Amino acid sequence: MQKLSINLKNCYGINSLEYEFNFETKKVFSIYASNGTMKTSFAKTFLDLSEGQESKDEIYTERKTKRKIKIDEKDLQKEGLLVIKPYDESYKSDKINRLLVKPELKKKFDDQYKNIKKSKEGFITKIKKISGLNETDIEQEICAIFYQGVREKFFEALETREKEVLNDDETSHKNIKYSELFNDKTKDIVKNKDFINSIESYVTKYNELLERSNFFKKGIFNHIQATDIAAQLDKNGFFKAEHSISLKGTKDEIVNKKQLEKVIDDEKNKILKDKKLKEEFNKLDKILKKNQNLKNFREYLSNKPEIINEFKNVENLKAKLWIGYFKENKESFRNLLPIYNQSKKTIEEIKKQAKEEKNIWDKVITEFNEKFFVPFNLFVENQAAVILNDKTPSVSFKFNDKKVERDTLLRVLSQGEKRALYILNILFEINARKKSNRDCLFIIDDIADSFDYKNKYAIIDYLNEISKNERFYIIALTHNFDFHRSLSNRLDMGRKNKLNVLKSKDKIELIEEHYQNNPLTYWIDNLNNNKMLIASIPMARNLLEYLGKNEEKEQITKFLHIKTDTRKSTIKDLKCILKVIFGEEKVKEDQNQDNSSYYDLLKNESKGIQENDNSLESKIVLSIAIRLLAEDFMIKKTKADVSGIEKNQTNKLYETYKEECLQNNNTVKVLERVNLITPINIHLNSFMYEPILDMGIDELKQLYQDVEKLIKE
Repeated sequence: MQKLSINLKNCYGINSLEYEFNFETKKVFSIYASNGTMKTSFAKTFLDLSEGQESKDEIYTERKTKRKIKIDEKDLQKEGLLVIKPYDESYKSDKINRLLVKPELKKKFDDQYKNIKKSKEGFITKIKKISGLNETDIEQEICAIFYQGVREKFFEALETREKEVLNDDETSHKNIKYSELFNDKTKDIVKNKDFINSIESYVTKYNELLERSNFFKKGIFNHIQATDIAAQLDKNGFFKAEHSISLKGTKDEIVNKKQLEKVIDDEKNKILKDKKLKEEFNKLDKILKKNQNLKNFREYLSNKPEIINEFKNVENLKAKLWIGYFKENKESFRNLLPIYNQSKKTIEEIKKQAKEEKNIWDKVITEFNEKFFVPFNLFVENQAAVILNDKTPSVSFKFNDKKVERDTLLRVLSQGEKRALYILNILFEINARKKSNRDCLFIIDDIADSFDYKNKYAIIDYLNEISKNERFYIIALTHNFDFHRSLSNRLDMGRKNKLNVLKSKDKIELIEEHYQNNPLTYWIDNLNNNKMLIASIPMARNLLEYLGKNEEKEQITKFLHIKTDTRKSTIKDLKCILKVIFGEEKVKEDQNQDNSSYYDLLKNESKGIQENDNSLESKIVLSIAIRLLAEDFMIKKTKADVSGIEKNQTNKLYETYKEECLQNNNTVKVLERVNLITPINIHLNSFMYEPILDMGIDELKQLYQDVEKLIKE
């Protein structure tokens, strides 16, 4: 990867943006974009590409969107792109399990488990049809009934009933859907005391009838066993060999299966249609009628009364039904377990090896614990299960030596600490990309936003590390100038890799950063430039204050506020003060303009600033001019005496204006903006001019023009 070219139109507010990133000499770029310019829109456009989505303009939906993103003249593929958002509390990397084991170990397991999984899915699909349950519930129920509810023990649960399923006995219950008997609507009634008592009464009467039966005997021989015998005799050729049977209480011989089944059915119906037994059923039915949700359950029991007595032992009934389903799919069941057993030993060996494996996972966890300052440590609990059951790894946390859940941890952590936890998932993503050994472009959107300084610099250090990977290419976007500056310095970026955003009505431009080092030093060396001369005033005032030169500090204040002699102060007056702090060799005289009005120079320079001039000195010049024009306006309107105002002059004039003058809403709004913006823009100690750096030149020019209109009105 050498060059990334982008051509975007109408993508989430980006009207037009064309640029070519050249990675030949440096594989990382830092873009400083003040709020509202393009940072999030840029990242969202790339995120769309990574997710296979089309980009759009969400406001002007009718506008045609264009998104051309190419690497070395070929379309960038989503597999080679990772977009890292500022913060997403719910985000969990889907690449974590790729880090847990060596590829050859994972492949070995996959080869062993492939046939098992295929056979298991085929078996469950068949069970699904006759049980009425979905795949997940089938597995859950089987494990619950036959293996104490341990979900991962599906095969072991089947093994407990292998002999019972594979014997020649017929299934005790056929054509009964598990889902009709056991579901969310019936789960309470089968535990209901009245229902249980009614079942017991029904069973008592049923057993009495069995005792009086000619053929059936309670606990010895019932209709199910009789049906089973009929099937077995027929299956083994008993009747074909011309044998016959005679039953107690009858002289007729039975010579075929059909005759035997008729006798069994007649005897069964004689019992089930008994008047007193029906009375017991009606009592049971009354209980069920109380709940409209049990309508299907009632109908099912009415149609299959032979199953009612089985409810005296619900768990036993469940087991019988499942064994019946297994028997109905005996061949599938018979083939499933040997496949599992053949691979079981190998799988256990892989599981053991996985527990002992020291790999990238450990490196990521260690890296996080060492680099980031948070009140918890991380460890992984189920590394082997990730391989064996294709599960997502479980990251656990120790908070003050106590294990806590992730959701609990999130409730007690600060925002900065939560963001550090988010970074962990980013580490997984990045290390997964390392493992893939292919080129990857990272679009990083303000990843350090709202971090404390310790963790912010940990991120910078980590970005420095990954920038050294020969397959990684980075474009970092931020609205935080301090982060932009720190990242650029730490990663040793040159001018071409440090970009600023210039936004106009029609397009967005990425321009190389003008100042590579301290701009203040550059200004001092170029005080013959009018804008740099004016922009150096706040710095000079701060230095005079720090050096205890109070007289000169008071004198220079008239160039930052309207004082009694501001309008008649000259450029020469300003230079005389600057010589005290910068030295005569830096502050050169200029016979052509030194006697000119400073106030006029300030206004002329402000008017001449173009919309594409995003330099720091131009923003400071505009900010000073806005303040002086606004103060000039308020002083004229209020006739205020400013000689006694020692600090916060703009705000005090603003409060006086609101109290004494007939207020015009538009005027007040303009002055409010002046009062809000200019104090933090003009002071050097406002985080080294970071607030003004975040402002667009167009916003300052508009405010200057608005204040100028107030003067003219």
